[in-house]
Amino acid sequence: MTVADNPVASGEDVQSVRRWVRLSCTEPGTHLPALATIARQVQLPTAVVRSALEQLAAEGLVTLHDGYRLYSVGTMTPAERAYRLIAP
Repeated sequence: MTVADNPVASGEDVQSVRRWVRLSCTEPGTHLPALATIARQVQLPTAVVRSALEQLAAEGLVTLHDGYRLYSVGTMTPAERAYRLIAP
């Protein structure tokens, strides 16, 4: 496997995907659409979107899952969940 087969998202690419996640999927636990859908919307190659999501998973913004729906918005802690219930 070469570097071209497994590209690493640049900081700018990660920011684009981060911005898309925050604007599109605000509810924690929400599954993200297919990588190809995200890639089309942010106008990046699918492999770059996958790399960006892996970096965002390391930050805790998204959660990586096994199976068909690979990513979801990061899950809430119990304290965050309680705050959302009482916050105006």
